[in-house]
Amino acid sequence: MEAYVAADPEEQSRLLRAFEVVRENPEKGAQLVGKTRDRDIWGRWFGNWLVLYYLDHPIRAVVLIDCQWT
Repeated sequence: MEAYVAADPEEQSRLLRAFEVVRENPEKGAQLVGKTRDRDIWGRWFGNWLVLYYLDHPIRAVVLIDCQWT
């Protein structure tokens, strides 16, 4: 979340919208970018931002891992 805090207010607003989009429909447009022992790591591009997350199915949650400017 360092990237979010370091971003200017306009970029923070864009990231918040991206987080909301991921929360509302985490599987749409997502790409599998990695695996751990017990979960898949998904990524979605929003402009120059890559948002990484995993789905915690038992509690129906989307857990944000990282967001990176590229």
